[in-house]
Amino acid sequence: MREKHIRCPNCGAKIEFDETRSENECPYCHTGFVNDKLKQKEEAEKKRAESREKNKAKRKKFLKAALITACAAVLAAAGTLAGIAIYNGAQEKILHYEEFGGGYMLSYAGGNYSETEVAIPSQYKDKPVVKIADEAFKDNLSIKRVTIPASVKEIGADAFSGCTALERVIFEDDTDMKTLGSSIFFNTGLVYIELPRTANIPTSLFLQCSKLKAVFIKAGVTGVGIGAFSETAISEVFFSGTETDFYDHIGAGPFTGLPNVTLRSNVLAADYENRLVFSDKGTYQDPYDDTVFYTGLSVSSWHSGGAENITIPGEVKGVKVIVIDPEAFKDMSIKSVTISENVIFIGNKAFLNCGALHEITLPKSLKYVYPDAFSGCTAISRITMRGRSADDITYFSGNEQVKDYPNKTFAP
Repeated sequence: MREKHIRCPNCGAKIEFDETRSENECPYCHTGFVNDKLKQKEEAEKKRAESREKNKAKRKKFLKAALITACAAVLAAAGTLAGIAIYNGAQEKILHYEEFGGGYMLSYAGGNYSETEVAIPSQYKDKPVVKIADEAFKDNLSIKRVTIPASVKEIGADAFSGCTALERVIFEDDTDMKTLGSSIFFNTGLVYIELPRTANIPTSLFLQCSKLKAVFIKAGVTGVGIGAFSETAISEVFFSGTETDFYDHIGAGPFTGLPNVTLRSNVLAADYENRLVFSDKGTYQDPYDDTVFYTGLSVSSWHSGGAENITIPGEVKGVKVIVIDPEAFKDMSIKSVTISENVIFIGNKAFLNCGALHEITLPKSLKYVYPDAFSGCTAISRITMRGRSADDITYFSGNEQVKDYPNKTFAP
């Protein structure tokens, strides 16, 4: 220790001053003394230490980012791994998961998540994905289509709200949803949705979905929250149960304020791409033999419009399609229709006034075409009849403009 004697400028006492300390004090009057040079040196060293710590933090951040980029590059080369989509190493674009209820919850998608189609995995790290969290995709402006597996039993509030580009949400067949949160699809671009089986449709589920034209509801619903379908464009409701069941458990109340909503009951399936709806209406009697009955589905078009070129399938979900409903495609802008094997009846006025219809393909199974089924179809230019001869088209009785049309092809 280096010491020298000085006098205190306050009390005049002779005191010892330690030059190795930046601050000293008079032991008599307690006046403090500052070693300016040493103080400046200490402050400079403090600043250098702070600078070293900042540089160390910068290096650490840089190395972490470099590691993420390197790992992402390796994973991206292999595509999608374990349900996490990797995009150029940007963490913000990754789907994030958290452990939940014996499985995993999709907790959120980064704010810069830019995929247009999202297929949520049924498993993550060998455990089921059971929930989509509150606000998981909220206000994402890129997503257009989402597929949700049957493993998901709960979707949190506002999970997709504000996703204005979202047009389609597809739930896997036979999904049983235990809980749907409020406002899940608030202000989205949905056009059509088939809801999973659930007991309750929550408050504001589709509020302000101004493009939503049709919804498919499964039987078993016992309650509908306030405003679930408010401010939508719904004109058709497809329901898997009976009409009585619908009015007993759902009723018209939730659709108040929506003009001209049509209920289709006993619906087994709805085809969004071709705008076809398939219903189970019981049995049908053979028009030529009243002892013969047929069981199967009937088909018709959505009232909100259909595809221009239609193929009516012969089977849906393992059940034969046997009837085209009366007025099923009335006044539609159909250009061609192919009717598959198994269809037996074409209902009265089924294609009435389809003025653009120019090509028809009919199946061998067809037995009866009701009068005026094709009335007003003035543009027909080609008819293919499978398994029929020119003398074997009696089922066109009452459809003389088709029966007598010269440009018919008879195929095996």
